[in-house]
Amino acid sequence: MSVRVLYIAGLGRSGSTLLTRLLGQVDEICAVGEVHHLWRTGASRAATDELCGCGRSYAECGFWPDRLRAAFAEIGEVPVAGMQTLADRVARIRRLGRLERGGDAAFEAAVATYGEVWSRLYAELAEHTGCDVILDASKDLGPLFFLSRVPGIEVSVVHLVRDPRAVAYSWSQRKLRPEFVDREVYMNRHGAVDVSWRWWYSNLLASRARRLFPDFLRLRYEDFVAEPRGTLERLCSLVGIGNVDLTFLEGASARLGRSNCTVSGNPMRFDAGEVTIRRDDDWRQRMPRASRLLVGALTWPLRRRYGYRGGGA
Repeated sequence: MSVRVLYIAGLGRSGSTLLTRLLGQVDEICAVGEVHHLWRTGASRAATDELCGCGRSYAECGFWPDRLRAAFAEIGEVPVAGMQTLADRVARIRRLGRLERGGDAAFEAAVATYGEVWSRLYAELAEHTGCDVILDASKDLGPLFFLSRVPGIEVSVVHLVRDPRAVAYSWSQRKLRPEFVDREVYMNRHGAVDVSWRWWYSNLLASRARRLFPDFLRLRYEDFVAEPRGTLERLCSLVGIGNVDLTFLEGASARLGRSNCTVSGNPMRFDAGEVTIRRDDDWRQRMPRASRLLVGALTWPLRRRYGYRGGGA
């Protein structure tokens, strides 16, 4: 029996953490965050100095150490370095051509080995949680194209898009990563030109993935926050969940009662209690005009294709 995976694709700072937190409140969905960053985080080594999305250290929580031990039970250890090497070989954007057309024997063997790992891990997550769907918010396109080659999983894709000017503004901000408890670590920052380029190729490649994954839905961040209930209903329908219980939603407010053992992501993944779902348009007032115009020019006409015109939709 295959495991159902809902994969959020696109560029970071597009609202994926908020979407993950909301979908993670649905009983049938197990939200695991940006799980394809697993090997680079403390989750893979049961860290005591790095927090899981549930707010406890990975060691104290035990969710990820236990799931990994179960997935690698046959060899008795989690070969973190080996997994990172395999990820670099077969699940990066620069490997897309070979993933689509096929590679030499060594490449195909690596795809098969790494694919078996993910097939086992997704299956372990589904069995342990009893959930019908695993929500993977990795966003990266390399892992997504790689998943098209993995047996035993059924992938649905939500392509999340946001106004590139809002994305560029968010990437320019200095944001502390609260998961590191004994030191100050900040999220990566990128300039306007770099973000414009990343926005272009991320969204174009996400669109290209449509032919690999028939269950595909493009979602604008702005539409999502304007109509959260309708958005969640559409996404649940995409993965075969009917009569979904969304009582945690009341208009533009959501009660985040369930914590999720997520890997990596925006600091918002640690929020709990009542949250207001609102469109974050700080960029309109705070983004320097020169940067706003530069991003607007560099991302035209693709942004217009998504409905972002003039000052933004």
